[in-house]
Amino acid sequence: MWVRRMVPLSVALVGCLWVGMAPASAGGGCFHGPPTDGTGRAVAITDNCFQATVLRVAPGTRVTWTNRDPWAHTVTGVGGTWGDLEQVASGASFSYRFDADGVYLYSCLLHPGMVGAVVVGDGRGDAGLAPGSVAPVDPTRTDATRPIVQPRAADRAGWPAVLAGIVGVAIGFGLAGVAIRSRGRRDVARIGA
Repeated sequence: MWVRRMVPLSVALVGCLWVGMAPASAGGGCFHGPPTDGTGRAVAITDNCFQATVLRVAPGTRVTWTNRDPWAHTVTGVGGTWGDLEQVASGASFSYRFDADGVYLYSCLLHPGMVGAVVVGDGRGDAGLAPGSVAPVDPTRTDATRPIVQPRAADRAGWPAVLAGIVGVAIGFGLAGVAIRSRGRRDVARIGA
């Protein structure tokens, strides 16, 4: 009876500890202040925010994002139409040249809600997309919410977290086993006394 309560409790405890060790992977966009608007050629990535959230540039401008957070981010255009799926490591930068007028929306694929936009020129252009390259969503399709861009297996950052979770569960079971053995010894000692 005691074992049935201890094992789930230890697994839950280890799971909570494991989740608490990696707050950066839990998501989060820039929710601690209003979106910012700016001009120039640079976007700072800090506190899970793109600063400026909306950057206004002239056509032909090369914009550079610099990651000032201690964890990785991506700069990925809507539908993978521009930017990159590769992670921008802490202290690293990513650049992209915007040639056509339009509004270029982007996000960090690792942190839901972390979004930004680059407005090129007057923002009225097609953002470099050919007229037939953007398809409307068909609401009758069952897979309409499936992501358009699928990262390659090598690009997925989830394996270290999965491995840490497996190790955590193994440690939890190990601790439960030690507790069960020590309780068994006490019971045997009590019976023999």
